Amino acid sequence: INDELITPPLEGSILHGITRDSVVQLASDWGIKVTQKRISIDEVIGAIKDGSLQEIFASGTAAVISPVGELYYQGENFSVNNGQVGELAEKLFDILQKIQFGWLEDSHGWTLRVC
Repeated sequence: INDELITPPLEGSILHGITRDSVVQLASDWGIKVTQKRISIDEVIGAIKDGSLQEIFASGTAAVISPVGELYYQGENFSVNNGQVGELAEKLFDILQKIQFGWLEDSHGWTLRVC
């Protein structure tokens, strides 16, 4: 929202994970403001309506980065980024995959070559 990556804090149903940590680290490296706070669905819908929400994605071990193109809430569909993959989600997926496969330097020491 407004060039800020907002993610819920590590409490409740949000689990600590390597992929989440990697997303937060890479975004910070790229100069993106990262805020860990609770965000209500009403705030998300409001940001969609006023145009400040740029994209939504989820992260996890199996999916890496999963873009969200539409939300359904209280009987109404809300398009996110015109149903397209967002710029940040695409970049994160690309960079994480390249690091995982050894095609890009791992400047954080996340990978270990096993022979």
